Amino acid sequence: MKPLRPRVLVIDPDPSICALLAAVVRRRGFEADTAGCREEALQRARVRAYAAITLEPRMAGGDALLRELPRRNLIVATTATDVTPKGVAAVLRKPFLIDELSSLIDGYWPASA
Repeated sequence: MKPLRPRVLVIDPDPSICALLAAVVRRRGFEADTAGCREEALQRARVRAYAAITLEPRMAGGDALLRELPRRNLIVATTATDVTPKGVAAVLRKPFLIDELSSLIDGYWPASA
């Protein structure tokens, strides 16, 4: 039986950003789920545990998601320069290099694991 690959939840209101981040996650050897709104993100997070979660906190409901999601594996990916939530795993400023995201994700679970 093939071992399960860790999953990452990508939360961003922009479908093209979700698709790009999900593609990077998959390229690193992870499974990826996406959510474009607070309700969808919470629904997914209730059903499954994620190795990492990326979030654009400036989306509608983003502040609430910051309070509701586990921060130990939360990567904030944002264009905002004034957003630096305490206790999150990392903050990536958009635009960021794909290698930056890849390195963060690999830190949660090496792609070769």
